[in-house]
Amino acid sequence: MVTNAVRHGTGTMLTITVSANLSRRRILIEVYDGSLVLPVPHWADSEDESGCGMALIDRLSLCHGAQHTTCGKCVWAEIAVPPQRIIRRQLTQHPRQAAQAVARRLGAGGADSL
Repeated sequence: MVTNAVRHGTGTMLTITVSANLSRRRILIEVYDGSLVLPVPHWADSEDESGCGMALIDRLSLCHGAQHTTCGKCVWAEIAVPPQRIIRRQLTQHPRQAAQAVARRLGAGGADSL
């Protein structure tokens, strides 16, 4: 979402907010930019170097959306907090296995989808 805002947004405004609701085990990410153009899902081919951002957001989030604001737009996504902590050592020593574990916990399909 941030990359899309930097690449496609207009003006100088770029604001990112991240808030956690630990009782619901949810994280809300909001990206505000100055463009009035709402994102349009694009299904990139496997050889494309870009164009899969909204598809990733759709796959990894519980829900997501975009809306106009008084100064542009906000694109947001709500993501589930994994039930187990992933410690820094797991991420640095075994990043692929850690990413697969997160994907499985988020219901993204495990190793075959990474």
